[in-house]
Amino acid sequence: MKGRRPEPVPEGHVRIGQIVGPFGLKGAMKVAPLTDFLERFDPDRTVYLGTSLHTIESSQWHKGQVRIEISGIETSEEVEELRWRYLTVPASERPALEEDEYLTVELIGLKVVESGKEIGVVNNVIRSAVNDLLEVDGVLIPAVAQFVKRVDVAGGVVEVELIDGMRPGDQTEEAR
Repeated sequence: MKGRRPEPVPEGHVRIGQIVGPFGLKGAMKVAPLTDFLERFDPDRTVYLGTSLHTIESSQWHKGQVRIEISGIETSEEVEELRWRYLTVPASERPALEEDEYLTVELIGLKVVESGKEIGVVNNVIRSAVNDLLEVDGVLIPAVAQFVKRVDVAGGVVEVELIDGMRPGDQTEEAR
């Protein structure tokens, strides 16, 4: 069904992928990963679709997506009915993070400040080939030590030090 909204994530679960469509005729699916822990899509791992538990029977990567087959799904028509639904795992299965690692969901909504002045809010975290990017009111800030000086999730603040042209509202010489 076109335009269907994904169902809510079961309480106590985290999203690890979103089904974007069928792959082939035998129930394989294309999944957009929503996790940095890609081993979650390895064969014999378990995932949830809503409250239903499934085992990953096979997986392969192609252009940033994972193509998987899961137990209980046998046809492309069944996968089509699952389009836009999330694959989840219990939050208790989150891998341990290093001291300077954060979950995307923890960063979204944090105030971004520079020299004590609020410059915006983290609206999104975008994955890129080189490093993650914090989207702050339409401006992309590389999530690297050069620009992101401190993250205080409990305090709700990301402290940054930016260069000219990076702040929301800044214009480059070419734009003037």
